[in-house]
Amino acid sequence: MKFNIRDSFFFKFHISRFAIFFSFFILSFIIHYSSLASPLPSIFKKIRSGKYDNAKEKLFALYERAGDDLAVNFGLAFIYFQHDNLLRNLDSAQIFASRTEIILKDSVSEKLLKKYSPLGVRAYYIHQLSNEIYAEGFHIADSVNTVESWNHYLNHYALSPMYKQAVALRNKRAFENAKSTFDYSSFEDFMKQYPDADEIAEA
Repeated sequence: MKFNIRDSFFFKFHISRFAIFFSFFILSFIIHYSSLASPLPSIFKKIRSGKYDNAKEKLFALYERAGDDLAVNFGLAFIYFQHDNLLRNLDSAQIFASRTEIILKDSVSEKLLKKYSPLGVRAYYIHQLSNEIYAEGFHIADSVNTVESWNHYLNHYALSPMYKQAVALRNKRAFENAKSTFDYSSFEDFMKQYPDADEIAEA
């Protein structure tokens, strides 16, 4: 009788162990790469129903594992911007909106955008949310109209399309402050701090 290694107990045992290990490896791989996507529909459903605290908690749990995920950052920006959110924070909304814009520009494929589209995470809505955040921040700085308020905007809203306009308005406010002191040293300080200001010629 010819011995066939395929019929041996040890061969079958090792093959069985390999099959179990391989199946476990594949399962772990699938779970790992689907873990981010699977909870997102339910989280965005909570956002739409106004359950911001619960949604934010779950999004931050995902953020700790994948801080560069487009939908996670967009969701956090959206939550912080909502007027019916008791913990609304425009600066926090801006942080995550800016991150979303950068991620969208640098590292997002069309396949991923298509995947996230049912959640409302689309390029159009991302830009729209960012622009609304930038516009509100600009309005706040303009309504206060101090050098400090404009500097806050410039430091926190660097991606704003109104950034250059904010620089000009900050410089104008600073120049008006210098003129109001009737002190030449104030003009010197202005020229040192804002050497590119249009008002330098008048100073």
